[in-house]
Amino acid sequence: MKRREQPHDVRVFFLSLLAGLPAVAATLLLLVAGDYSAKVNWTVGAIVIAVWLALSAAVRERVLRPLQTASNLVAALREGDFSVRGRGARLGDPLGEVEVGGSGPGNAGQRHTPGSGRLPLCRRDHRQALVRAASVSLLTLQRG
Repeated sequence: MKRREQPHDVRVFFLSLLAGLPAVAATLLLLVAGDYSAKVNWTVGAIVIAVWLALSAAVRERVLRPLQTASNLVAALREGDFSVRGRGARLGDPLGEVEVGGSGPGNAGQRHTPGSGRLPLCRRDHRQALVRAASVSLLTLQRG
């Protein structure tokens, strides 16, 4: 029977849980081994586990949202919508670099306000190459 591969965000969630497991286990062992009351053991144990789960869920969201944004961007490019706005894109951030500048060939005379997140229309072959490159990048991110 072939095992079905988990989605990328689920794998990230499990990896973040696995990364925090040694610290949580050590904390719980120290609580049990120490001379603490049952009330302290349960309270601190519950807080440690709740924070561990909450931070793992936050890591999952931090990975999932940019991938969804990139997926929506590729879908818009495939449909020919080149007036897509990228929200929260920052220079120097690998996911922020997904935003494509409009200074390529075929854009002469078209206005592009840097930082506006708006893509001007390009030549047809340029647009098709852009869609292919974005699709390959997204597939690579999802498989990774």
